[in-house]
Amino acid sequence: MNPLLIELQYLPPISCYRSLWECKNVFFEKQEHYQKGSYRNRCHIASAQGVLRLSIPLQKGKNEQLPITKVRMATESPWRKLHWNAIRTCYGSAPFFEHYAPHFEKIYLQQEEEYLFDWNLALFRLTLQLLKISDQTPVHFTETYQKPLENEVFTDRRNKINPKTSASKTSDENSALKYPQLFEETTGFLPDLSIIDALFCCGPRAIDLIR
Repeated sequence: MNPLLIELQYLPPISCYRSLWECKNVFFEKQEHYQKGSYRNRCHIASAQGVLRLSIPLQKGKNEQLPITKVRMATESPWRKLHWNAIRTCYGSAPFFEHYAPHFEKIYLQQEEEYLFDWNLALFRLTLQLLKISDQTPVHFTETYQKPLENEVFTDRRNKINPKTSASKTSDENSALKYPQLFEETTGFLPDLSIIDALFCCGPRAIDLIR
């Protein structure tokens, strides 16, 4: 299969990693402009009340007109600490939280990336390491913008995995990706959450959900 071409997302949902596993090789679109309403600065996790959306605030301005590598995250808000506190609150009692938490905590509380693209990349590379697939999953970046439907080199899934498509998955698709979730008894199974949900709930078995 051709290499996967996709936008870089914030702690992507499980379906993104399934696409990556199918293609075995990923190219992140580095020449696009920022787009709202996507997983570029948003991720979904599980809470006792249902899906909790974590959104990274961006510096004020017309971000949609900016190249993705030039989009800066907001500095006036302590969002990193708030996001980490939310993750810790939601997953503190998950079976594998204590095992993986220090890796994420270090990024959230110690690293100081300025740009959204760099932040997402640091977290993505961490998840590959924790899934133990970093050695077999080469990561590359586009050098020129690839126009949709005009290339035969990539499996183009840019903007195909987004909050709307995740919410509209069929019951069969959900069953295929089902695993024990922390609040499932009260919220029911929540499909296609961020990969951290699978890591904290399933530990090393999270890899079985994407291959």
